[in-house]
Amino acid sequence: MPLPGTTNMSESSTAKRTRGAAQLNLRRRLLFRTLAIAVGAAFAFFAAEISFRLMGVGMPSLYTPDHFCGSRLRPATSGVWTREGHGKIIINAKGFRGPEISDEKAAGVFRIAILGDSYIEGLQVDEDATICFQIQQLLNKKNSVPNRKYEVVNCGVSGYGTAQELQMLRHHVLQLQPDVVMVGVYPENDVRNNLRSLEGDPARPYFTLDDDGTPILDDSFRSSVPYVTAASTYERRKAFVINCSRVLQMLKQTKQRVFNSDSKTLPKVPVASTLKASVEDAIYVYAEPTDSAHQEAWELTQRLLEKLCDECHAEQIPVFVFTVSSPVQVYPDPELRRNIATENVISDFFYSEQRIQAVCSSAGAHFYPLASALQEVAESSGNPLHGFPNSGMGIGHWNERGHRTAAQILTSWLAQDDQFKP
Repeated sequence: MPLPGTTNMSESSTAKRTRGAAQLNLRRRLLFRTLAIAVGAAFAFFAAEISFRLMGVGMPSLYTPDHFCGSRLRPATSGVWTREGHGKIIINAKGFRGPEISDEKAAGVFRIAILGDSYIEGLQVDEDATICFQIQQLLNKKNSVPNRKYEVVNCGVSGYGTAQELQMLRHHVLQLQPDVVMVGVYPENDVRNNLRSLEGDPARPYFTLDDDGTPILDDSFRSSVPYVTAASTYERRKAFVINCSRVLQMLKQTKQRVFNSDSKTLPKVPVASTLKASVEDAIYVYAEPTDSAHQEAWELTQRLLEKLCDECHAEQIPVFVFTVSSPVQVYPDPELRRNIATENVISDFFYSEQRIQAVCSSAGAHFYPLASALQEVAESSGNPLHGFPNSGMGIGHWNERGHRTAAQILTSWLAQDDQFKP
């Protein structure tokens, strides 16, 4: 016969064991469910990753902080650009768009480095459609110099003005031992880019002029909050992780499109109003500026271009400068161009071309008025050289026809120089 109270104690112990077993089973079920969810999420993630890669979807961070230029293309990166046009992007290990290159040139290689901004960079088209690739192909096709192979390096970077192009030359291009340096000048924003008070970007280098008109580097951008933040270890590691995953890239792109209007696909807008607005915003490159800020910007731009030429000539490197067309300059409809010129009291859309030609003449650089030549082609053919179906024809950057036509004209020009003859 059990002692008094032992039955209750036994029942209590049994109840505790039962509750303990139930709690253990619950924890096991929760663990299994968590693992199942994690495995399912991982499977979905990797399935999406594979699908995005097979479809060629994804846009990594293409730019990285640079100690000398403020920013430049991120080395060893690839992606697809769809915001305007459609371009498959491959950036080599040295941070230039295009195939891999080495500092040392192979025997017989004649290397041409082309400096410029987004027009030269050409994200809106595939690599083999860019002006740089096209010039290389045409020069090699027409080559009459025995045992010579032309190699064109695309040194263009979006947003660059003459100041950053000079820094790019000094710290990243001269080490490539180019035989020729070409500079594509886009006056509509290059002039503004060079003056801090007009550009307003604290994360890029600028120059000021001393009493003799000599450009003096202002590298205070290195201590600016945007640059220091972008160059931090955390931001660099975050960019590396995102660039390794197409899924993370798409999530980032979606977030930017929701919260940042600048990253959205360019909306289609009426061509006439777009061209008119661009001219009004950059009237100082279509007519003599009347305000001191834009007069200063022009003076600084001219001095920087002269300095760039001087530093190339010091290395025995000839310089070939050409103008990049703005959409209004080469819009195929002459009547629309005349109406915009009349409304803005513009006598010559190529005012800036004349100023740049004068600078090149004094600096001993070769010059070609490409914008003027492109206008003739566009008007005679009736085909727009700027714009894309997904952003609007006739506005924005060069399309494939624009890159191809520019390359054909410049190749014919280069072929007339002794540098390209036997």
